[in-house]
Amino acid sequence: MRCKSENKKSLLALLFVAVFALVGNSAAADETAFPLEKSWPVQLRQQMLRLSEVEWRLRISAGPHCRANASATGLTLDYIGAYEPQDRALVRRELGLSNRPQIAAVADGSPADLAGIRPGDNVVAIDGTGVDMIFARSTNRKLLADEITDRLAQHPSGKPITLRIQRGRSVFEKKIWPTSLCASRVILVTDRSIEAYSNDRDMGITTAMVGFTHNDNELALIAGHEMAHLIHRHKKGASLPERRQMEDLADLTGAALAHCAGYDITTAAAFWPRYRKQDRWSWTRLPTHRSPAKREERIRKAIPTFTCPFSPPQSRASSQPK
Repeated sequence: MRCKSENKKSLLALLFVAVFALVGNSAAADETAFPLEKSWPVQLRQQMLRLSEVEWRLRISAGPHCRANASATGLTLDYIGAYEPQDRALVRRELGLSNRPQIAAVADGSPADLAGIRPGDNVVAIDGTGVDMIFARSTNRKLLADEITDRLAQHPSGKPITLRIQRGRSVFEKKIWPTSLCASRVILVTDRSIEAYSNDRDMGITTAMVGFTHNDNELALIAGHEMAHLIHRHKKGASLPERRQMEDLADLTGAALAHCAGYDITTAAAFWPRYRKQDRWSWTRLPTHRSPAKREERIRKAIPTFTCPFSPPQSRASSQPK
């Protein structure tokens, strides 16, 4: 999780973070990113849960088509030290965070799920190394959950990871057998703008975008579009016509990817008419994307052609140097 102060440019240098890393302004001050019926920590956790499940299913769907694979457990972590000091009392009360990294989400059917790891478990040690030791060696202690996530991703797939966890008053060990999946991850960015973007490895989706989607079918369509850019290795420095082709290809590739991940693209395509109504400044932007109406039309026409397992469609836009 990243806050507004760590913007799109910083995404180029960041690994996936599954915690609310408040380095700049407090999230409580950015209430427009969340509706007000529930406290922002609870809504943030709900968004993390949604995005974690969508990301997991898309990574499976991508199969061998990503540029790199990594060990995957299906875990999403949260850590109290990532929150601003003035927010920590509220976060502890609302989410039950202690001073140890907490399991925020476990993807259904993932190795962590099969191992019996549950949301709310606290991580005490990884393969015999205590989290206190990992914390002491950390280069940025606010990002402890990020460092643990990276540590798990670098673990050799096919070899078990032993997690020592605390659940209530009980402390015990669980073995997770990670699987090798697409290394691309989703970073949740606290931002009131309804946006999604990607670099050459990871994807960023704003809290406002997650909140704007009506269901996980729509969220998978948006995340799938960004993962499609990574699958096709699209380059940011391309000409305007090339970028238009890339966006066209990402629309269809992302829809096919989400379809093979089990999401209903017919339902998901309803995102675009709603997006058009709120996008008042579309006329000021470069025409790298088609109009929302055209994007919806092209996706709906392509749905009958989708076949699984997923195989990315090809065009001149995907013919980038590798």
